[in-house]
This record gives sequence, C-alpha cells and structure tokens, in this order.
Amino acid sequence: MRKPTRQLVSNSYLPVWVFIVVATCVLLAAPQQSAHRFHKAIDLMETKGDYPAAIEVFEELSRVEDRDLAARSLFYLGLCYEKLGRTEAQTAYTRLIDEFSDQQDVVSKARIRLAVLRQAEQTVPGGITLRRLLDVEGVGASTTRLLGQVSPDGKYLSRVDWETGDLAILEIATGKIHRLTNKGTWEESNEFAEFSCWSPNGKQLVYAWYNPDFFDLRVIGSDGSSPRVIFSDRSYDYVQPYTWSPDGENVVALARGSREIDMVLISVGDGSVSTLKSAMKCRGNWPVNVAFSPDGKWIAFDLARDGESLDHDIFLIPADGGSVTSLVKHPADDYLAGWVSEGNRVLFVSARTGEFDVWAIRVSEGKAQGEPELILSDIGAVSPMGLSREGALYFHPRLGDRPDVYIAELDSA
Repeated sequence: MRKPTRQLVSNSYLPVWVFIVVATCVLLAAPQQSAHRFHKAIDLMETKGDYPAAIEVFEELSRVEDRDLAARSLFYLGLCYEKLGRTEAQTAYTRLIDEFSDQQDVVSKARIRLAVLRQAEQTVPGGITLRRLLDVEGVGASTTRLLGQVSPDGKYLSRVDWETGDLAILEIATGKIHRLTNKGTWEESNEFAEFSCWSPNGKQLVYAWYNPDFFDLRVIGSDGSSPRVIFSDRSYDYVQPYTWSPDGENVVALARGSREIDMVLISVGDGSVSTLKSAMKCRGNWPVNVAFSPDGKWIAFDLARDGESLDHDIFLIPADGGSVTSLVKHPADDYLAGWVSEGNRVLFVSARTGEFDVWAIRVSEGKAQGEPELILSDIGAVSPMGLSREGALYFHPRLGDRPDVYIAELDSA
C-alpha cells in the first residue's frame, strides 16, 4: 500500500528544516566561540605565562568581524610581545591605532603603551639600540645591584627572592621567579643568598650564602640540583663571587678581612684556593665588576685607584697570577662593564664627559691599544649585569628602590 502523500511531503522538507536550524546555531555560536577563545588566550598569558600560544590566538582574533573583539585582541597581542621584549609590540599598537579609531577606549590605552615603549627605546649612531627590558620589584633602596647576572643565553637573571632570602632566577620573557634554594621562611631561618653569577654553559651558578656570623660560596645547578659549598674560610667576614673562568673550572671571588680584600681563584671541582692579589685597599668601595677575558688569560677589574678615592680605574691581572697593570687610568670614575666576545676590547663606563657613558678600549697581550672609543652616551650611573653570547649588555641603575633593567645590543663590528 502506498504511504499518504502528505507523509512524503513532510519527509522531503525535513532535511531542509534541519539544515536551517543547524546553520543558524553555527552562526550564533561563532561569536561565542571567539569570545571564549579570547578569554582562554588571556588565561594563557596571565596565568600560565605561555605568551607564544596566546600570541597565536590574539593574532587570529585580531582579524574577526567583531571590531570590539578584534581591537582588544590587538591590544593584548601588543602586551604579549612586550612581555617577550619584542619590537612587534609597537607594530600591534600602531595597527590598532590606525585601523580601529572607532574603538576609543582601547585605542587610548594603545597610545599610552606606544608612548611608553618609544620613550624607553633609544637608538644611537652605530646601530646600537638601548631599551628598557623590565621593571624589577622587591629590591631595597639601599641595594645598588640586583645581586645577580644575566644568563649566557640572555633568558634569565639570577637574583635573590627576598620573600624568603632564597637564590632565584627570573625568567625575562614571563617575569616568573623560580627559586633554586629552599631555606624556609625568615621565621625558620635567617640565612640568605647574596651575589650570584652564571657558569659559561648556563648550567650552574655560584653564589654567596650567609650563615650565622659568616659567608661561604656555593655552587648549584640552574635547575636547583646538587647544591654544595666550595669555599668557607672564617678568617674572612665576607666573600663575593664575580666571574667564572671560560672553561668553567674556576671562580674569581673577593674576600674581605678587616678593611682589606683579597682576590682569590677557587676551583669549582675541589675547592682549592689560590690568591691572585692580596691586601687590596677598598675603603668599603668594592669593585663594580670583575671579568675573565674570553681566552682565559686575563682578569679585568675596577678598583679605587689609590685605596682612598671613591673613583675607580680599570686594571688587568694575569689569570695565573702576576703583576697588576693599569688598563684605563683617568681622573674620572671608570668601572668595568665586560669583555666583547672576540676578546680584543674591554667595555667600561666612565664619567669623563660629565655624564656616564659606555666606552671601549682595545687590548692586546694585556696592554691598552690606542685611546678609548665612545660607544653609548649618557646612560646614567649603572651597574652591569653581564653580556649575553649575542653581545647584548645588560645593566641597571645603581640608585633607586625599583631598578629598571636595560639591554643594549652592541654591534661587535
């Protein structure tokens, strides 16, 4: 028997009806899915610190038809690039201002961020770029250094986490702090870490550690593994590490006894100690920096020129011991920034023009060659935090209770 015609007609229209409902649901769900992805990207950025993943989402959402969502995505895209220290942040903010003038609130925020970035960046002749990298909180007003260095790959800064006094590393891209030691709270222990510096391969750090009544030097893996003491001499009331030898086998430190300091070379392997220079007078004004030459033959350092003045000159000493020679001698204050990777020039900061500038002096066989060359003008009184393998010089202001960290990319040519 044939089925009623109306049943056939009803069935013939069912697929069309279902298609219309499904299509409508998809159209309604699209904006909701975009909004959900936007909030998920914010979570990736703010909670998990996964900036590359968040950038991918914000970049895609910046091209949706919803102009409010697209504009906000561009703004957060700029924030992500800022956290990574990348110049694409300015591109994102500029695009937002140019393409979304109707989104006044977020455009206003983009103008502020763009102005801050442009103010923080300075390009000088010779292709050198100076830019503020991050604003570091939690450093006391009396502290003139961040008590650490930049890692050789430029990704981390070693520092002290003063919430507990533990040694920590700060991830530059995310601002996250990773504690390497775990001493407990201040109520549990009044011990604490102090100055630290990275091994050449970035896998270890040497750091000063305060015990009741004395300091020792310790080495620890950059992942917090295998901490051990390599130097403990109670005839000194303070010891500070400065630099590793290029082969990673030794550490140069300064140790204070009464009002004089000794420069010592400490074996990381067995803790044996040799004195490079003894009884250096410092009048409480320690070297700002000490650095091995890339070939491991020389150690450069700055020190008050006569033991009484607060102004420093720069000196060289053979790594195997010997006589100290003057490298930079000037009435103004000069202090060491580091060696360039080729090992033929030493960078230093000098106030000889009336402002603090970065200079370079050529060096051959432990002697200065020619006159210093001006590299970067008027950076203020800063403390160097090391050079990365790529030739980026990191430093921060020596004064103030919240130092900003800057990076200056230097063209080795």
